[in-house]
Amino acid sequence: MAAYRAPFGPGRNRSPLTVSPAQILGARPWLARLETELAAWRGPAAFVWPDADIAFRARELARWQRLWPQARSATIARCGHCLWEAAPDEAAALLRGIL
Repeated sequence: MAAYRAPFGPGRNRSPLTVSPAQILGARPWLARLETELAAWRGPAAFVWPDADIAFRARELARWQRLWPQARSATIARCGHCLWEAAPDEAAALLRGIL
């Protein structure tokens, strides 16, 4: 996390950190439409899930699993939000195993 926080330390402009949440909130109609369209998908799906993510937790995984019951799931223990940076080899191995 230090690499993400470093550019925005004390006395520095932190406004870039507000862009992403504002964009997500502004995209609610598009995200709702996307969810509806994706809910109809019944082809292959896979979730490689970090178990220590502060943004997407077990309840979100459970919701996605309800939307796509055909999906296969794998969990990376003690891994946070940026799983491709924190555990790239393990994430790729799990995905290969699922696919």
